[in-house]
Amino acid sequence: LIYVLILIIVFFSQLDQSSINFSIKQFKRDLALTDEEYGLFSSFNYLGKIAGSFVFMFLFNLCNRKYLCIVIFLMYTPNFLALILALPKLLLYVARTLIGFTNIFLFTYFPVWCDQYGIHKYKPLMITLIQVILPLGSLLGSTLSSIFEWRFALIVELSMFAIAAVIVMCISSDYF
Repeated sequence: LIYVLILIIVFFSQLDQSSINFSIKQFKRDLALTDEEYGLFSSFNYLGKIAGSFVFMFLFNLCNRKYLCIVIFLMYTPNFLALILALPKLLLYVARTLIGFTNIFLFTYFPVWCDQYGIHKYKPLMITLIQVILPLGSLLGSTLSSIFEWRFALIVELSMFAIAAVIVMCISSDYF
């Protein structure tokens, strides 16, 4: 069950990146971003990923991983709402940084989880599927953005993180 949840989370975690990239013109217009500001906005995502890489090295060992997962999933809410509601640019930059920060947790912790808790003979398959599902999530994000708009993809992703947080709350800490 947890592995299926991991795959679903990783799949949906790519919606924001691909939907924003797919809808750059609409995104920049909706948020009133110039080309330079959009470049800065994108760079803040990577800044968050770099910072998250260093922070999570320590948090994995210091914190209860179950509660860390729940907090990470819930952190997406204010960050996505900042984008969806087109808040002031400074808040958009902060939100994008925190989205990158939280994304790195997903991409580092889940393969580690597979290595620590996965069934031994299926570990390579489990980790491979996590990597394979990333571009599939991107494809869905682009598709949703072409049918609806970029905000819809973020709302779908946000909903999945809320559901994931509730599911993780119901799972024993022994599995984290």
